[in-house]
Amino acid sequence: MFPATLWTLLSLVPLLTHSSASSAPPLACDSRSHPDDCFALSHVYNALYFAENNASLPWTNNSHVCDRKYVTCDEQHYVIILDLHNLGLAGIIPSQISSLHALKSLFLYANEISGIIPTEICEMQTLNDLIISENLLNGPVPVNLGNLTNLTYLGFSYNKLTGTLPESLGNLQQLRTLKGDYNQLQGTIPSAIGTMKSLVYFVLSYNQLVGPIPAEIGELSNLFDVELHNNYLTSIPAEISKLQHLSSLSLGFNALSGIIPTSMGKMSSLVGLFLENNQFSGSIPESLYQLKALKQLELDHNMLSGVLPEMLSWMNLETLHVNNNRLEGVVPNGFGKNMTTSMVSLFLNNNNFVGPIPLSFEKYACQLENQSQSIQCFMGMNNFTMNDCVENPCAAQRCGMKCGQYII
Repeated sequence: MFPATLWTLLSLVPLLTHSSASSAPPLACDSRSHPDDCFALSHVYNALYFAENNASLPWTNNSHVCDRKYVTCDEQHYVIILDLHNLGLAGIIPSQISSLHALKSLFLYANEISGIIPTEICEMQTLNDLIISENLLNGPVPVNLGNLTNLTYLGFSYNKLTGTLPESLGNLQQLRTLKGDYNQLQGTIPSAIGTMKSLVYFVLSYNQLVGPIPAEIGELSNLFDVELHNNYLTSIPAEISKLQHLSSLSLGFNALSGIIPTSMGKMSSLVGLFLENNQFSGSIPESLYQLKALKQLELDHNMLSGVLPEMLSWMNLETLHVNNNRLEGVVPNGFGKNMTTSMVSLFLNNNNFVGPIPLSFEKYACQLENQSQSIQCFMGMNNFTMNDCVENPCAAQRCGMKCGQYII
């Protein structure tokens, strides 16, 4: 058995290996390199290493910074791009990286970098792109991140970031893409987002955000994709209907309640509407029928009641999920008659639907077996009778109808 002191020394070997890099002498540059760039890259060289073998970046001592791999310079030989993505790097982001005064793009994503986002990064006001996603970063989003007013792309997804979103994000009026999903962010979405007029992609799903979606989101007229699912958000503002260019609205797996806002019917560009796994009640609003571009409608796992509107069958949907609600009545005649082969996923299961099944739907179900693509159809766990199954064998078999104790 090893003495306790020897175990202690052995446990420190990895730490000593990594800390020796951070205390190593600066990596020198040739005389043509700009001193601040040389200073910053020297600290990057000492702070990051290949996790697999602890090796340093392949940069040669006394070389010109612009000749180094992963570095791009402009005509004045200033570093403008540092691209270290997907290299299997570990270590931390050194605060001295802020000395890259001309840097436009910093790509550190898809590595194993840990530690916090240094606040000094907020001094890099020339940055257009900051992508540090898919790492092991923790701690808060820097409160002064809004100082980076030239940013067009900000990505910090798939980390372990905590705390709240800073109000200063509202200063990023050139930002087109904000992706911060798969973190542990808390608090509310700041109303200051209403000033981010250039925003196109707004992605903060899989966090712990709470409270209402701020009404100011309606001011972001360029939004194309909003992904806020898997949080604890509580309400949708009527102002969301002002987003006339929005193609996808994903709000599933939240704590949204009340009725589905009728104003959503004004979002004429909407292709995907995802409101599943919430606490919506009331009926499916007729205003949704106005969404002529809609292809995917997911309303499952709510508390919706009333009948299944026949107009849904006229909308040329590819996906319709209304399962696990409290819908009742018969399946309308239009279902089957008006649905085209574009419908690839129809979930009507776990409601209170009753027969008779319309003949048009039985004909539709009989055609499913001959389709070249796999089409999902589920109608189980409703109130169909044994006679409904006997008279509609295709619907019973292809769509999983369960009628009393009788299953085909």
